[in-house]
Amino acid sequence: MNLKEFGQNVRFLRRESNISQEELAAALGVSYQAVSKWERGESLPDIAMAPQIAIYFNVTLDELFGMEQERRNKSIAEIQEKSDKIMKEQGSAASIEFLKGVIHEYPYAHNLWLQYGYRLGGLEIIGDAPTNEQMHEAIAVFEKIISRKAPEYFTTRAIHGISYIYHKFGDDKKAIEYAEKLPSEILTKEAIVTSYLHGEEQISAIQKQLKRYISQFLSITRFAGMTDIYDYHISDPNVFGYSAEERIKILEKGIEVAKLFTDDGDWHFQPIRISVNYRSMAVLACTIGQYDQALDYIEKSAEFALEDGRLKKSGKKNKHKSVLLNRHNVITEGWAVADMLNWLNRNCSSTGSSALQPIRDHERFVAVVERLRSSL
Repeated sequence: MNLKEFGQNVRFLRRESNISQEELAAALGVSYQAVSKWERGESLPDIAMAPQIAIYFNVTLDELFGMEQERRNKSIAEIQEKSDKIMKEQGSAASIEFLKGVIHEYPYAHNLWLQYGYRLGGLEIIGDAPTNEQMHEAIAVFEKIISRKAPEYFTTRAIHGISYIYHKFGDDKKAIEYAEKLPSEILTKEAIVTSYLHGEEQISAIQKQLKRYISQFLSITRFAGMTDIYDYHISDPNVFGYSAEERIKILEKGIEVAKLFTDDGDWHFQPIRISVNYRSMAVLACTIGQYDQALDYIEKSAEFALEDGRLKKSGKKNKHKSVLLNRHNVITEGWAVADMLNWLNRNCSSTGSSALQPIRDHERFVAVVERLRSSL
C-alpha cells in the first residue's frame, strides 16, 4: 500500500459518505489539513488511528488499505469475462439475467454497470431486440452512472447510451439533447497531452489516437450506410437520400480506410467491425438484385468474423504489424461468429427482416452458415 492509494481510498469513502474533510477531521480528532494530506498522498495517519478510521466508515482494514479492492477488481474482471461467455453462447437475455443477479454487489463498478446498460438497451445484442421496458431500465442505469460522477470514459458512454435509446424511441429531440452533451472532437485532451510526451510514450499515445479515429470513421460509414434502414425497418434503401449503390460505396470506403492504416495480418484493424460492414453491404446488394455480389460480401463478412474468434481463442496478444499501430494489439471481441449467426437468422426469418431471403438457400450461403456453426 503506498501513500497515494491510501489517500484515494480515504477520499472515495469520505465522498461516498457525503461528508467534508472538516467533518471527518472533527470525528477523528485531527486537523482538516491532516485529512487533506492523507488524501493527496503526502502522509499517512498514525497506525493506531487506522482502526478508528475503518470503524468510522464501516469498512474492514483490508478495505481501507486497498487489499479488498484488489480482490474486488479481480472478481469484477471474472464477472465480465463470464458475462461475455454467456452472451456468446446463450445470447443477450441470458447475459442480462446473469448481470442482474450480481451487479448490485458492486455499486461503483462502472464498467459492469455500463455493460449491463448496453445490453439492456440493445447497444450490445445477440438474440432478441430489447423490450421498451428494458430500454427504459437501461436509461435509469446510464443515469445512475452519470449521477455517481464516474470517470469521463464511463459518463461519455452512458450519455451516448441514453441518446441512442431516445433515438430508438423516435424522440430525436431528446436524443440530440443528450448527444450535444458529448465531448467535441475538435480539441481533445489526448491530442494536447501527446504533444508533451516523448519517445515510446508519445508513439503509444499517437497510435492510441489513430485507433480511435479509425474506429470513429468505421462507425460513421456504418451510420451513413445502414443505420436509418435498420432503425426504421425499411426495405427501400433510397428513402433517406443515399441510393443503395452509394451506401455500398460508403461502407467500402470505411473498410479501405481501415486497410490503409494496417498491414497484412492486421485484419484491417478490428475484424468484427469489418465483418459488420460487409454484411451490411450484403443486405444492400440484395435490395437491388445483385445476389452474386451479396454472396461475396457474406463470405467476406464470415471470414472476418471467424478471424475474430480465432484470434481471441489463441489467447495471444496479436500486435499490429503496421508502423502506424504496432504498439497496440488487434482488437478482438470473441463473439463475432455468434453475432453473425444471430444476424443471419434475423435477416432470413419470416418474423424479422427478409432481406437475405433471395440467397438463403444458395449453396454458398449454406456453406457460410455451416462454417460459422462448426467454429463454435
